[in-house]
Amino acid sequence: MSTRAIDGKDGPLVFGTVRNEALRLPFFLAYHRALGCSGFRLVDNGSDDGSYELLRAQPDVVVRRTGRSFRDSGCGLRWVETMLRRYALEGQWVLLLDADELFCFPRADERSLGEFCRHLAREGATAAVGMLLDMYPDGPLEACAYAAPAPFLAASPFFDAASHRRKLLPKWAWSRLPRVYGGMRRRVFGVDPLLTKVSLLRYGKHVGLAAGYHFARGVRPSAVRCCLLHFKFLGAFGARARDEAARGEHWQDAVEYRAYRDYLERHPGASGMGFAGTRRYEGPSQLVALKIMRSSPAWERGGDGG
Repeated sequence: MSTRAIDGKDGPLVFGTVRNEALRLPFFLAYHRALGCSGFRLVDNGSDDGSYELLRAQPDVVVRRTGRSFRDSGCGLRWVETMLRRYALEGQWVLLLDADELFCFPRADERSLGEFCRHLAREGATAAVGMLLDMYPDGPLEACAYAAPAPFLAASPFFDAASHRRKLLPKWAWSRLPRVYGGMRRRVFGVDPLLTKVSLLRYGKHVGLAAGYHFARGVRPSAVRCCLLHFKFLGAFGARARDEAARGEHWQDAVEYRAYRDYLERHPGASGMGFAGTRRYEGPSQLVALKIMRSSPAWERGGDGG
């Protein structure tokens, strides 16, 4: 994916939480700067690997540090809400991201994120919904060789094209956004993660967020659907799964991390490969063709003039 330089002064601010992400942060920051983001407002949750110091040295990053419980904060949601109230203007576009996610939208290799936000505003939308797309290497999941600041795709370029499922919701559901479940982690580990995320939205005090940005109310979703390339399997994932399972700070006492740990202990050297639906990532147009993302005629006609 292109990381060409783009004037991002009118692009969204990035908000999120990090913990021990020094391996991923250099490319995460570089990628989203090139995409058109105007800065980063992050909360560091007690990193001890140099993440906090790395972030403090960045001219476009504001970072706050806390050693409090990630679980008790709603998995970081309340921290991010505090940062939004402090740093985001009413009506400003923001991106809500983790350090292992790269935001992607149709024609992201041709147009800036600022152009995309202006298109959404003309459309009358206040959010672009996307799904997490788990990326994986061609070798063992427990230890994927990666050295910063290389592009994540150099180490982990594969994904499942056809192991996701959409779920219809009852009319009374808190959020009427489409839900996508499953994917590579269900196929390999037997967990069933919710993959829908509301990462790009127009901030306002009326907007409600829940469950790690998977749910939202008070937003008008665009017809265009985006994607978050999700690079969970970079570096020593096996060790990270053991650490997070022991900490128990993630959703439901880190039930997913316990599943990852247990599976990798039973199947050392396990890989995501060997599935007929595996594809090597080629670019945004590929994801549109596979219906993982969705464009619109207006956006296809051309950016700021569409």
